[in-house]
Amino acid sequence: MDTNEEIVVEEGLEAVAEESEATEVAEVVDEAEAEAAAVTEAVEEAAAEAAEEAEAAPEAAAEAADEAAEEPAPEAEAE
Repeated sequence: MDTNEEIVVEEGLEAVAEESEATEVAEVVDEAEAEAAAVTEAVEEAAAEAAEEAEAAPEAAAEAADEAAEEPAPEAEAE
């Protein structure tokens, strides 16, 4: 093989290696994006759940106050 053929083969191998590395990087980026999307979805679900609980909290407090008002107060102990 003459020098020109060796150079062409070497450049071809370098191009294949670079393409392979770029493919690996793209796969890692795709995986990271998928994980980030899953985390984002989980955070959004947790935020929605917290908002629902916060919205329901005043109602629950009012119900608890009503129930407490309906129960007879403990009598003071006579000394």
